[in-house]
Amino acid sequence: MSLLAAVVIGLSFTAAAQLATPAQAAGPRPLFQLPFPCGESWKLQTYKGHDDYDIDMYANSGGTAGRPIVASYGGTVQSSGFDNGGGWHVKINHGNGWQTLYLHMNAQPLVSVGQTVVMGQQLGNVGKTGAAGDTYHLHYEQLADGNKTESWFNGVPSGITSDGSAGTGPIYVEGPISGPVNVTSSNGCAPPPPSQSSGAVVWNGILYEFARGSDNKLHYWFPSGGGWSATQTIDWQIASDPVATVHNGILHVFAIGTDGAIKYWFASGTGWSPAQSFGGGASGALSAVVHNGTLHVFARGTDGGIKYWFPSGGGWSAAQTVGGASTTVGALSAIVHNGTLHVFGITGDSTIRYWFPSGGGWSPAQTVGGLATGGLSSTVHNGVLHVFARSNDATVKYWFPSGGGWSPAQTIGGNVRGGVSSTVHNGVLHVFARGTDSTIKYWFPSGGGWSPAQTFGSGVY
Repeated sequence: MSLLAAVVIGLSFTAAAQLATPAQAAGPRPLFQLPFPCGESWKLQTYKGHDDYDIDMYANSGGTAGRPIVASYGGTVQSSGFDNGGGWHVKINHGNGWQTLYLHMNAQPLVSVGQTVVMGQQLGNVGKTGAAGDTYHLHYEQLADGNKTESWFNGVPSGITSDGSAGTGPIYVEGPISGPVNVTSSNGCAPPPPSQSSGAVVWNGILYEFARGSDNKLHYWFPSGGGWSATQTIDWQIASDPVATVHNGILHVFAIGTDGAIKYWFASGTGWSPAQSFGGGASGALSAVVHNGTLHVFARGTDGGIKYWFPSGGGWSAAQTVGGASTTVGALSAIVHNGTLHVFGITGDSTIRYWFPSGGGWSPAQTVGGLATGGLSSTVHNGVLHVFARSNDATVKYWFPSGGGWSPAQTIGGNVRGGVSSTVHNGVLHVFARGTDSTIKYWFPSGGGWSPAQTFGSGVY
């Protein structure tokens, strides 16, 4: 693309960028993928005067002309049409201030304004329309609150930042031009793992365990040096066990605050975002899960019932109810298994029950097993749903579907008083719980049974 083309495109699509709020003001970055089908390798590059952060993409094999262009992430088509600079183009609004832009398609795009698209859906084909010059390529941008920003793919920064020109922005620095990089697409390569929430979570390949401290602060640990890290603290007073889940590639941690509102944090840069807040009237237990691409947060209400919220209109929905007004629970765990959302709770008779969406509402309560007293967690391992809880004998027990119902209770280990969580890391199932000695205990399958209890941390609530 020529410098003139870059200027024309800048006027068409990003003239307001310099006056907009900083890119960092956008919500958490979605887990954007390269805008080409799984396994394809593309060269990403820029040139002097292109505009900082702009990327031109060329196929590394098989020719570039006519190759399918697919959505980097789900969202709503904000712009679809023709422009003298960008040629046939598409702009997608991904919510929370994030947008992606695709220019120079060879013909009218396959999507229209207002249409909802999903990650990997074809938008058009690579061309050289508009001011693309003589070479077939895709001009691509990621924008945060209307500002161009460095593009990331599959959680990794592209490295394409400066165009080396003081005359073009938004960096406006004379200097080295970002060098070309080769990237292989992960767009649509595999379905995401089953969504769940627990005090234990795997994010970017690292296992984390979150817990409420005896100081009522939010603490966490991760493997380090053959053992576990020192206690890390997110400095906030909480009134429940925390739960963590990953949504759009971002780690989110939820807990009930001392004011009964739900607080949450997300990993931001090298630290944590300030606490965000929504809802109210929550007490004692909560869970969070992603279902059909939407984050849902469940909590025990002060009336003992199950309430839930989801993002809506730039904030959060009003509280919704699971199971009817007569449902009361003491612990919660939500998980998606085989595409169906399951919400588990321990009812007043110490029985684990669950509900799932049915007929526009929720199913009647189904029964798993009894003698459960707290610390509920659920995980899918090797395709099998497992439900874990603290039993009345201070052991961790679990159940799994069997013979059209549920198995008898199986025992993992003892001397626990709550805070049960579970997750799968590197193919291995891990189960955590608060010990009676205020440490974190954990177990994993070993020799046809379970390992002895391993211990880390201290001062756990």
